[in-house]
Amino acid sequence: MKTAKTKLGLLLLSGSLLLHPGTYSATQNAVSQNGNLVETEQPEGGNIAEIEQQTGVNKNAIEAVQTQSGQAVNQGASENNVSQASTNQVSAVQTASDQSEVVYFKAAKQETLVYIRKNDRLVSIAALQGNQEFVSKQQMENWHIIQLGDKDVFIKKEDTVLSDGSSITNTISLPNSAETITLVNEVPVYENETGSVPFAKLFAGDTYQVISSTETGYFVNVGGRPGFIKKTDLVREFTDQDKFFTILNEKQPVYLKQGSKMIQKGFLLKGKEFVRLKGDEKWHFISYGSQIGYVSREGTVPSTGKTIVKAEPSSRVSLTIKNDAFIYEGTSLNTARIATLAKGEKYPIVARAGDWFKISYAGRTGYVHPHLASTNYAEVANTKGVYTYAQLGTDAKTFEIMYPGLVKTEVIGKSVDGRNLYAIKLGKGKKEIFFNGAHHAREHMTTNVLMEMVDQYALSYAKGSVYGGYNTRQVLNNVSIWFVPMLNPDGVTLVQKGHLSAKNPAQVLRLNNGKKDFSAWKANIRGVDLNRQYPANWAKIDYDAKKPGPKNFKGYKALSEPETIAIVNFVKEHSFKTAVAYHSSGNILFWHYGQTGSRYTRDYNLAKRYSSLTGYSLVAPSKNPSKSGGGFKDWFVMQTKMPGFTPEISKYVGERPVPVSYFPSVWSKNYKAGLMLASEASGR
Repeated sequence: MKTAKTKLGLLLLSGSLLLHPGTYSATQNAVSQNGNLVETEQPEGGNIAEIEQQTGVNKNAIEAVQTQSGQAVNQGASENNVSQASTNQVSAVQTASDQSEVVYFKAAKQETLVYIRKNDRLVSIAALQGNQEFVSKQQMENWHIIQLGDKDVFIKKEDTVLSDGSSITNTISLPNSAETITLVNEVPVYENETGSVPFAKLFAGDTYQVISSTETGYFVNVGGRPGFIKKTDLVREFTDQDKFFTILNEKQPVYLKQGSKMIQKGFLLKGKEFVRLKGDEKWHFISYGSQIGYVSREGTVPSTGKTIVKAEPSSRVSLTIKNDAFIYEGTSLNTARIATLAKGEKYPIVARAGDWFKISYAGRTGYVHPHLASTNYAEVANTKGVYTYAQLGTDAKTFEIMYPGLVKTEVIGKSVDGRNLYAIKLGKGKKEIFFNGAHHAREHMTTNVLMEMVDQYALSYAKGSVYGGYNTRQVLNNVSIWFVPMLNPDGVTLVQKGHLSAKNPAQVLRLNNGKKDFSAWKANIRGVDLNRQYPANWAKIDYDAKKPGPKNFKGYKALSEPETIAIVNFVKEHSFKTAVAYHSSGNILFWHYGQTGSRYTRDYNLAKRYSSLTGYSLVAPSKNPSKSGGGFKDWFVMQTKMPGFTPEISKYVGERPVPVSYFPSVWSKNYKAGLMLASEASGR
């Protein structure tokens, strides 16, 4: 017996259904008299036991004959040999013996039903439209087997006619992907994305692997043809497991809740995916900056999130939209638009990407063109209280985001315990001056002073204002100011947070004689005084503690500590016109270290200006400066031949940190010191 394009073998046994080896799992529900499948429409469909009763055979007999037939075929047996293995059972099946030839058929009915076995029932799950052609994957005497998504399904041969496949213009070239869709309603299947007449329809209730997806839908294998299912037809209920959604409408409004009202704030755009935090029966909840946004579920479908570039946390910097603005997928107007922000809207920034604003919007990364938004300049550093290493890191990054091109941050080294040594550059000038603070752990208010300088000077520059009588833009366009606000972050954190902040708590407790109060601590984390570490007559320093401890130990050699090594290397990489090392306390100003001649005159005149500005008393030159060396200012003056200063910023408070209540007074003395010294350096 032959059919078009394929040779078929007919296997007949007395009282038994013989399946070709390897076909049982796909056709085990094809059991009936004379090779007919017993199909049952859902929900009235019969179960497998009822089918066995109709046919007089059971699954055990099928499996036994399948085993025997498999052995016979492997031995090259004929049909007569196989028949002798079970002469009391009768059934028939056709199987394809030549898989290299393709069998095609047309659906003969207006709607030709497609069946699958579910829970021991044969259930219709799809319908093929009349006169449409499909590929028969495998043939039984009365049934075609076709592929539907990732499933093998059955179609009655009596509802089909053999054909030549000439109308099939699109073929399957890719395997199924891991992506799936679940149907909660009946959906039409089209030839392509722009098709208007369906060639099949799938009933609700099944999940299918798809070949591929587009912004508007999914391609599924339907009888050897790629069938397109539109996302607009895939309306289904969202579940708690759905973490992403795709927009079907051209524009989907985004709302914020203000009291009992919903206020529109922009749109999500068609075909784009977003992260769904959670939802209710009506709304998706999305992240909208630091707030919760609301998007109607109507006009959206669940999605996989595969197109989403995960967003980073926002900074404390925000922008204001000048006119209604698009959010782009990249830093080019040629990239796709994903959403809009309304005119006047304030929105937090993640970072700057060149001139563009990088933002986090509904769980994904987006970009706003710099001409369509402006930065909201504001004070950054909270210097009115105890200022920590963690705050320094956060504020340094915030300054960079708020003032691109004006402020930049570098890490110039690591402390003993591995904390970053931050250097912050403020300004655009080629000439440079340098400030550092917190050589000594308990003197961490010096960090407050330096971070307040960065904050106020940068804000004044951005606004184009005068600060402390200085044209900030003019000064900082000529001279850049570098700050290392916290040279001793391990020691500062030890004073502020105690011994458990150290990597080796037991060691710092031993160095502190077992006391848990570290408020008097000056040294770095391993008990070396960083301001006695510099190679400026280091060997002759008086009052050395001789061993590691809370203060005054100069180390076993100059520059033994990573913090001072980092500073020395940093200074050598630059040509600073002036350097200042802030300390506390005493309301005095050190300036001299062996200068003579014209250098003495230059430095003394500048020291008088600095003293007049701050009210700090000048310390007279030492009669024996070699015994007071080892400090940063001493080394800088000796190394670079440039002016160096050590202000002690508050009145003397003893061996403890300067109380935070003193900060307003300290700041009032120092608020324009950076601009004054930068302005002076511009003339040298």
